[in-house]
Amino acid sequence: MARPKQRKPAVPAPSGPLPPFRSIPSALEPFAPCLSKSHIYIAHVDTFPASFKRKIFLVPVAMNVGIVALCVWWWLKVQGPWYLSLLASFSGVRNETTVVAEEESPSTLVKVVFARGLWFLLDMTLFIFVWPWPLEFFLGTGGSASPTAWRRTVGFREREIVVRQSREWDRKILKTGNIGGSKAGEPLDFLKKEGDGSLARGELLNRLRIATSPRLVKEKTGYLTMDGDWDLAWDAMIAAHSLVDKKEITIEAFTLVALVHHDVYGWLVIDLEGSTVGGNMLQEQRRNDIFRFREALVSVGKEDLFYRWIEIVQFESTRPEGFGKERQEDVAQQIRTMFSEQGIDFDEFWKEAVGKDAAEGL
Repeated sequence: MARPKQRKPAVPAPSGPLPPFRSIPSALEPFAPCLSKSHIYIAHVDTFPASFKRKIFLVPVAMNVGIVALCVWWWLKVQGPWYLSLLASFSGVRNETTVVAEEESPSTLVKVVFARGLWFLLDMTLFIFVWPWPLEFFLGTGGSASPTAWRRTVGFREREIVVRQSREWDRKILKTGNIGGSKAGEPLDFLKKEGDGSLARGELLNRLRIATSPRLVKEKTGYLTMDGDWDLAWDAMIAAHSLVDKKEITIEAFTLVALVHHDVYGWLVIDLEGSTVGGNMLQEQRRNDIFRFREALVSVGKEDLFYRWIEIVQFESTRPEGFGKERQEDVAQQIRTMFSEQGIDFDEFWKEAVGKDAAEGL
């Protein structure tokens, strides 16, 4: 008689990521496919004036244009003719670069070799270390976008989405496992509670706290947030603005949020103690409420009404004279009237779409 097969114990499904990590909110889901799983990202909204951003960007533009002009002048006017003379000399045409060893003293030959070696070294240095700067700035490298492409596509706006991506330090957290006692190249789970996972998680959170400090985010425009740990993700910034322009995501969804990919849980956002990374829970709930309200208006063909509502709230709340209680009541009535003209009762519609009192939407 055949022995009954023993059932393997069911593997319990993961209950959720380890705090302070949590699943990406629905408001940011359209943005996730634009990111690389090999990097960690920080996004925030840059509110510096557009005129200031333009002035800041003109500095690297002028610098890189100057480098290109200098290199072109150097290779066409100085080194170009010299290299042509060398080639002609090698071909048997005597000119000022021709050196006949039998006709020169050893000291002269040493000087010639040394001088030409310096010229070759200088050109190699320019080509390897200096020329890539303008090349990357204007054209990009490795198939990625460039700062110039970013500005050409996005322009200069009062509110811009800035997306930073981690540099090579992320490899020991996301890929190589080269932390503590783990072997280089081994996969590493930064969500494990103990061991190398705990070390990797600690380093990740520490770097995020530094990179999201209020002083850095509030006192530096986006282009100046690049440093040894973080680079700007030009493609991601272009994609983010495209999604906002297409009205698939609201710009508020990018209010200081950190994202990282995990093999089991997918894309996660990170909450840090004492920081607004990922937004605190109230802010996150507010963003989700706005997103649900927008979806409800889209479903009844009134998406334009949503953006008119956003414009009114943003304009009135940022007026120099303030947004006191009396002004809030006037704006609330203005919003109700605007929706009523479109055949929608704002209070009922908000409550049905969001499940909360309409006062939160006014």
